[in-house]
Parts: sequence; C-alpha cells; structure tokens
Amino acid sequence: MYVKLTGRVLVNLHDLNNEASIGTFTDIRKMKIIDREGALREVVSVSGNMLKHWHSIYVKRLLEGNDSFCSYCGREEAWRLPQDDDRLKEIKEKEIKEKELKRDDLFIEGEKKLLTTCAIEDIHGFLSPDPDINIKRESRVRFSWFVPVEETGEEAIATAVHNRVAKITGEKKEIKQQKEIKQQMFFYKQYASGVYSVTASIDLGRISTSDYKSKNGKPIIVEGLKDETVKRRRKCAIEALIPMMGGEMGASLSRSLPITKPIEIMIAISDYPGLPNFVSAFYKDYRQANLALMNSVAEVSKNDVHLIVVPPVEEIKNTSEHLRLYDENDVFSAIRLALELITKG
Repeated sequence: MYVKLTGRVLVNLHDLNNEASIGTFTDIRKMKIIDREGALREVVSVSGNMLKHWHSIYVKRLLEGNDSFCSYCGREEAWRLPQDDDRLKEIKEKEIKEKELKRDDLFIEGEKKLLTTCAIEDIHGFLSPDPDINIKRESRVRFSWFVPVEETGEEAIATAVHNRVAKITGEKKEIKQQKEIKQQMFFYKQYASGVYSVTASIDLGRISTSDYKSKNGKPIIVEGLKDETVKRRRKCAIEALIPMMGGEMGASLSRSLPITKPIEIMIAISDYPGLPNFVSAFYKDYRQANLALMNSVAEVSKNDVHLIVVPPVEEIKNTSEHLRLYDENDVFSAIRLALELITKG
C-alpha cells in the first residue's frame, strides 16, 4: 500500500528553520524558487530534512512501550547509523568464527538485526558505515520542502528583539572587582507568517519488508517481526502526521510555537506501486491537476485509488470506476479517514 499527500497550512509567527547566526542575530532560512512565470523568488523555507526528523520523533513517541529502538533513536537523535553502534558486531564475529555466512547472508542478517531492534530505522532508513556489512535502507517516508504557496505576494517577515536577563549574585566587593558586568543581553530573531505547502510520500507496504530478500520477485516481511508489530508501525507512520499538521515540526517550538491552521489536503491511497506523487499544493491549481492525475492513474492501472480531498470538490465528470473519491471537511478528519482505510485495507 502506498500513500501520497499534499496540503496547505496557515502558519503565523514561526521560526521553524534557522539558517545561521551572526553575532546576536539569527536569520530564518530562505531558499530560491522559480515560479510558473519563470521569475526567481526568495522565500522562507523549512527543509524536508527537518520535517522528516520530526516525523521520526512522533513515530517513536507513538510506538513507545510497544516496540524497540536503538540507543540514538530512543533519545530522538537523528543518526542513520553511527560508527559506535555495535549491533552488527556479533554477526561479523559469527562470520569470522564459523566462516559460514556469504556476503548476501551477511546483508540479510544485518538488515534483520537492525529492523528488529529499531522501528525508526525500519521506517526512516539507515546507512551502515561498516566496510564488511555496508548495507543501506531507503527511507519509506519522504518529504518536500515546506514553502509558501505561489499566490503569496510579499512575505510577512519581521525581526523581534528579545532580552536575556542574568541575575548577578555575590558580595558587593566581588562584584566591584569585575571589570564588566552584563546583566542583559539583547538578541534578534526573525519570524515569518504565510500559507505554506508540503508534499509527502509514505510507502506503507514496504515498511518492515526486506531490501535484500524476496519471494517470487516480491519483498517479504523481515524474519522476526510479528504481524501486529508491522501493522502498528505502518499505522503510526500515518498517525505521526497529525501533530505535524498542528505545527510541531521544527525549531524554536518552546518559545515560538506556530499559530497554525491546516486548511487543505489531498491524500491518495492505493496498492498500485506506480502511484505518483501529487502535483504540489504549492501551485494554485493543484487540486484540479491532481484530480485529473489520479483519475488517469486509476483508469490506466485498473487499480483502486482512494482519494481524500479537503475542502470538498465539486462533482467531476467521466471519473474512472477505480477512483474512490471522499470529501472531508477538515484536514484532521481526512487523516482519520486515511487511517481507517489503511486499517481495513
């Protein structure tokens, strides 16, 4: 099963991705894009890397108590497999001692070890630096950059002055001996507001499947993972989107939690491996483009495509019998319906 989504979120007063600091000034991240007219624009952006990191955090929190994590993922640190991770060591020692495992067997056993001991590496991938078992796993979850929609004119960016105050303690004599006493420190941070777009792809059917072992050409579930574990991981990969759509997906959350309102979303669910990514919600006509796209995919592939749309669309003509269209009134209801369809499917 494959899940694609794209949507829009109204975000006010955020500082979700900092670029760099110069002295006491922290600059918000900006990137250059080209609009459909060919004009070059610089816009406030949140990287897909940041979104992916926060998705992994919420997957971990949702699975806590019901799954396993490596030491780094358990601390919510985004390492793809650090060099001091010794989980592959016992497999190498067995190979050296018994001389039984071939290269392919090493890869299969290494993958099994990592996926059964860490749910995050199953869903978000890994890259082993070990020269003897240099296995890798592509992430089952992918995110675009989080950028303002193309209709956005001049962006709302402002710089705020903050003040840190340190209370000085000690005897007056000690204080007088100090050459310079700083009780206040001013620092400056940028904040932005706007309607932002994001696109994501989640290969649910490939979560917990092997990249190195197959049956009749199809990937199989990694040995050692129970059915309920696989189902739970797949469910949480979708469920983790809920807090993210509420604005918890970046930097400076403790002092500038964004004022957010998810306003639009499209979610496509299908067993068809060729299900394409959506035309990004960055574009103002993305809804019409995606209705046509998913209708064509359903008709050509003869696979059912479940398409959830918020806000509801007007009735469309000449739809494929394989396109299942659902209208919901809000983004969170759309995610709930997606979870129901996935659970049934």
